[in-house]
Amino acid sequence: MSFSHYRSRPTRTVVRYFDLIILIPNLIFLLFLIIKWYHTRTKLNFNKPLLFTVSCLIFIVSFVNIIRCLYSMIFAEQTSYAIGIILKILWLLVRFTLLCTELSLLVFGIYFGRSNPNRPWIKTIKILIISSICSLIYTITQGVLEFRGDTRPSSFQLTNYNLYSYGGMKFLLISSSIFLLMYIIIFFLPILCRQHRKFLPIRRSFYIYCFIMAIINGIQIIGTILNLTETTKFAMW
Repeated sequence: MSFSHYRSRPTRTVVRYFDLIILIPNLIFLLFLIIKWYHTRTKLNFNKPLLFTVSCLIFIVSFVNIIRCLYSMIFAEQTSYAIGIILKILWLLVRFTLLCTELSLLVFGIYFGRSNPNRPWIKTIKILIISSICSLIYTITQGVLEFRGDTRPSSFQLTNYNLYSYGGMKFLLISSSIFLLMYIIIFFLPILCRQHRKFLPIRRSFYIYCFIMAIINGIQIIGTILNLTETTKFAMW
C-alpha cells in the first residue's frame, strides 16, 4: 500500500465527519425555523419588515450551509480541481451570507432599537444593500486570497483536506480585530455617549448580542495568533 493511498483514507473520513458536525445542527435549526414560521406565519407579514427580513436572512444562511455540506459529503472521495473550486465558492457564499446577516442585524439593532421609523421597508432595503455591499467587498478580498495560494494552516498544507481558511490567518487576524473593536465600541456606547443616550438602542438583548460577537471574535484572534506562532516555529525548524 502506497503512502498516498494510506493518507487519503483518513482525509476523506475527516471531511465527512467535519461536514456532518456542521450539517446536523443546520438541519435541526432549519427544521426549527420551518416549524417556527408555521406557527408565527401571521406575524411574518409585509407589515413587519424587520422580523420578516431577519427570518429570511437566517433561513438563507442555514440553507446555504446545508447545500455546502451536502456537496462536500457527496464529492468527498473526489479530489478534482473543479470540485475544489466549487467547494471554495460555496464556502465563500456561506461567509457572504453570514457576514451580511451579521452586519444587517447589527445595523437593525442600532437603527430600529429605539423606535420604528417611517417607511420601514425602504429603510430595511437600504440597510440590506449597504450590508450586502460591505459583505461583498469583504468576500471578494477573501476570495482573492483564497484562490491566489494555499492559505491553510501549515499543518494542513501537506494533506488533501480542503479546509476553509478564511483567506489566511493574517487576514482573519486583521478582520477579527476590526470586528472585535467595533463590537466593543458599540457595547460601551451607553457609557461613552451618555449625552446622546436617548438615540441609542434600549434593548438589552442587542448589547448581549454585541458582547457574544466580541467574545467570538476574541477567540478567533487568540486562535490565529497561536496558529501564526506555530507556523513561525515550524518555518524556523
